[in-house]
This record gives sequence, structure tokens and C-alpha cells, in this order.
Amino acid sequence: MAQVKAFVLIIWFALASPAGVALAQEPAVPAAGLAAEAAGDLDAAIAVYEEAARGGGRADLWVRISRIEATRNDPQAALEAIERAVELEPGDVAHLRARAELASWAGDYERAADSHRRIGELTGEPAAELGLARIAAWQGKTAVSIRHYREYLRREPADSVATIELARQETWRGDARAALKLLDGYRERFGETVDYRIERGRALVTGGRPRAAIEILEPLVAERPDDYEARLVLTLALSDAGRRRDAAGSVEELARIDPANPRTAEVRAYVMTPIRSFVRPRYEYYDDSDEVRHDLYGFEAGV
Repeated sequence: MAQVKAFVLIIWFALASPAGVALAQEPAVPAAGLAAEAAGDLDAAIAVYEEAARGGGRADLWVRISRIEATRNDPQAALEAIERAVELEPGDVAHLRARAELASWAGDYERAADSHRRIGELTGEPAAELGLARIAAWQGKTAVSIRHYREYLRREPADSVATIELARQETWRGDARAALKLLDGYRERFGETVDYRIERGRALVTGGRPRAAIEILEPLVAERPDDYEARLVLTLALSDAGRRRDAAGSVEELARIDPANPRTAEVRAYVMTPIRSFVRPRYEYYDDSDEVRHDLYGFEAGV
């Protein structure tokens, strides 16, 4: 299951969000806190801001504390600080957006989903449905995710990225036919993009058509030899098509492209399993250490 830990999102929140802009419209920031920040003593700055925020009900200072904690790469502390701002100003959409991002980063998906729901209720924005779809996907709640993606795309049908994400969800739950139908529509509207070719290959593998997937993926990998995702799906297709030697070589290419990626070991285990009568695809998320699994295409193997 994918998790949001991208530091760039937090930097965006810290430097460019409406919450950050709103600071200028609030009462003055305590000078002692600003001086501590300038000196690099962030613990002292936070202490000053916390004292002032508690005494005066200052949501802006909790936002400032959250920003500091985010720049220190502490999503949980940043989340707890923005939570205090939300408690003081529950209708502030900027606070809720920051809460959704930080909760996702911290892995608190229930709080992230709550934030998106509240944003949707306050604004009616379709993006709230997209947020809920992605949170459900990260939680492994595929059916819930698909429902939110479909509602979002009903309102925003031109979103090519969300269309690909929905097709991937359909593949993950094992419905290759639904995924391929979505991808047919995507191709008519957006063309045969790289994402389209990867997802079509993935859906074909899921649907038991690995040779058709190979026809799409081998040329793509030749064009993009360092594309990990294209190579991963091709490896699965080669294995399922009975081309075991080619699949084993493809695993080595995965290791070359991204040596630290844990999915490589999982795919290797699938490809190298000597007894295939009890090897079958899983389309759910598992944490059990006795199972071979990964977050995009899972497998179990046994004798």
C-alpha cells in the first residue's frame, strides 16, 4: 500500500499554502519566537508560540508551530499542532487541507479522510472526493476507493491522472475487464501515454493475458530502460507467460534500476518459486510476514 511521505508536500504547505499567507492577517507574532527562529533555536521558538497560543486562542500560532515541525520532518508533531488550529477554527478550509496532508504523511488515514469529508461539506469541491479515493486506496479499501474515484470522475471527467488511478484500482481488485474498459476510454481521450501502456499491461496480466501484455511492455521498456514500473509489470508478464529465464533476467534489471526498492525481492520470490501449482495472484493488502506480497500486485506461494 502506497504511503504519502513526500517531503515536497510539506514544504508546499509550509511556504505556499493559504494558511501560511493568512499569518500576515493575524495579530503580531511574538518577537521572542521570531528571534529564536532566526537563531535556529526551534525548540525555544515553539515554546514561545505554544505559550502565546494557549493564552490567546491563536490558531495562527498553531499553524506556525505546525510549519516548524514539518520542516523538521516530524509529521506527527506537525499534525497535532494543526489539529489545535482546526479545533479553534473548525470551518477554516486551509487548516483542514493542511490537516489532510499531514495526516496522510503521518499515516493517520482516518483523520485524513475526515479532513477531506469536511472540506467536501464546506466547499462542495470535487477534489474532496479525489482525496477520499486516494486515502481509501492507501488503506487497501479498494471498493471504497473505486466508489470515490467514480464519483470524482463523474464530476471531473477530464482528469487523466485520476482515470489511470481508477483503472489501477480496478486491476488491484482483480476486475481486468473494468480496468481495460476504462483504459479504452482513456486512450480515446488522451492517447497511448506511458501511464496508459503500463496500466494496460498490468490489467492484461491480471486478466490472464500475459502475452498481450508483453507485446505492449517490451517496446515500452526498450524506450524507457530505467522505468521501474514498466519493468516490474513486464517481469510479471514474462513469468506468467512461462518465459522464466527472461523473467529472471528482468528481475536483475529491476535491481539495477532501483537497488533499494523492496518490491524487487518480492517479485524475485514470485518468479523463482519452483512449484507453481500453489502460486496465485492476490489483489489485496497483507502484512503477514509469512506471505509474499507487495503493494501493487500481490502473490502467495506455498507447497
